[in-house]
Amino acid sequence: MRRGFLVAGVVLIVLALLIFIVGAYGIGKSFRPITANVTLNPGESIRIGAATPGSTLVLYYIDSLGKPLEAYINVNGVNLTATANGLVSISTNETGLVASLRRSGYYIVVFAPSNTTGSIYLMNNYSTPITVNYGVVSLNTYSAILTGLLVILSILLGIVGLVLVVLGVVMGHR
Repeated sequence: MRRGFLVAGVVLIVLALLIFIVGAYGIGKSFRPITANVTLNPGESIRIGAATPGSTLVLYYIDSLGKPLEAYINVNGVNLTATANGLVSISTNETGLVASLRRSGYYIVVFAPSNTTGSIYLMNNYSTPITVNYGVVSLNTYSAILTGLLVILSILLGIVGLVLVVLGVVMGHR
């Protein structure tokens, strides 16, 4: 019985490590940003990327003025404002979730559509040209949830395996 605990514990720890590696790889693969640097003239806009149902698009940027640009999301020809003016702004409607905020000098816009495809745009709403450094991450929501659950499962299996190893060692010394 003691040896059974020890063997089962070691097997669970190895299994937990394998699941953790798969989950961590999936998380690392999901969070690879695409970065760019662009100069926008007054009134000029740039399409950053598109999000489809089941995905989330995260845009973060910093500009040469240090002021928020006009960020908007175009859904079926309708523009939804998503400008990060320094406060946290979250809105939900039939098109999905739109959130914007400013953190550590970066402006962040998040768009998670519910049932339609939408694109995030940045527009220079100032009277001088602006240089914008931005990054965008497109996340498959379901994949991110699955990889997160794999990591949690691996931690739980590792704890159970560790408890079984400790029980096997303690009972073996009696």
